[in-house]
Amino acid sequence: MMNATETENFFKKSINDFNCLDDSFHENSILQSDCFNNILEELTIQDYLLAVSAGIVGGIISSLRMFDENNRFNLQETLNKVHMDASSNSPKHFLGKLFHHKSDWMDIPGDGFVKRDYKSGVFAGLHRLYFGHDILSLQSDNPIYLMTKQYGIRRGVCKLTRHLIGDSFSRNGLPLPASSWLDINIDGSPVNIIDLASKNALKGTDINNVSEAYQQLFTIKMQDIISQGATWAIVALYIKLSGIKRKVNQSQIKLIAYATSFFFAASSGFIRFGIPYINWPTLSMIVKEYIALSRNSYKETEELEKITDNLVRENVDIELKVFEFGSHFPSYNNGNDYIKEFDSGYNNFKAMTLLFGED
Repeated sequence: MMNATETENFFKKSINDFNCLDDSFHENSILQSDCFNNILEELTIQDYLLAVSAGIVGGIISSLRMFDENNRFNLQETLNKVHMDASSNSPKHFLGKLFHHKSDWMDIPGDGFVKRDYKSGVFAGLHRLYFGHDILSLQSDNPIYLMTKQYGIRRGVCKLTRHLIGDSFSRNGLPLPASSWLDINIDGSPVNIIDLASKNALKGTDINNVSEAYQQLFTIKMQDIISQGATWAIVALYIKLSGIKRKVNQSQIKLIAYATSFFFAASSGFIRFGIPYINWPTLSMIVKEYIALSRNSYKETEELEKITDNLVRENVDIELKVFEFGSHFPSYNNGNDYIKEFDSGYNNFKAMTLLFGED
């Protein structure tokens, strides 16, 4: 049986252990709350609507082409005029002068891998596909090689950049990087697979010109770059103003916006001409954001696993403290001993009350 002093010490230790146990429960609760808040932070309806709206804006910009019939605004033709000015002997406007590229060797076919036939209207529309505009070309028509040979390394790189940007304003745009790797020989004549794919795409459509099919399917144009830039700017501004910090959510919003823009433009072209508008800059951003989303999701999963491990360790510590707290209580073999201990504790408590009640 415990005397009055032992009983007092027992209660003091029990209260102290209980406070420590309560602190552990509180810390564990905060940790679990942070963990679940991170998991439950999802996109809102407003986020989805903004992403889709930004994508539609980009899709509309990418689709503003071939509208000449009723003299309506035609972004494609407006940009094409910049290229025409830049290709002239004496540019008249600022952008034409900035991107002037008349007589650059990368526009003059020589003994490159493919010799084009300018007499056929097809090669005239696909001339960049067949010579001098693929920066990844492994042949003598590589534009970096041609321009540095013509102007020297420093000036050649500068002129090359201006030339490529100027060509992106044109209706034909720029060929896809590494497109020259798809050159093949058919019956002894060099042909590019992209050229053949453009011809096959014409079947059953309202387009009769191979170069127009090529323009819509396999080129990079300033119009599409502007389209992608508009979507990016709207989404970036929204993320900043909304204070969205979670990288997974940011990637999700961007991915939705870019996918909406891409499929809106593709559908628009398919409905009007039977051939989709393929916006390659936006498609590249879709791939980029998908990779970013996968990477961020993986990092977040790793972080959640670390938090879960900490929760397990915290729970083990709390269990040990619970067992330690309970070990201070005396244990007996039968009920009569527990009753006696209760009576003894009551008498001790009564004695302490009388003691403190005395003057």
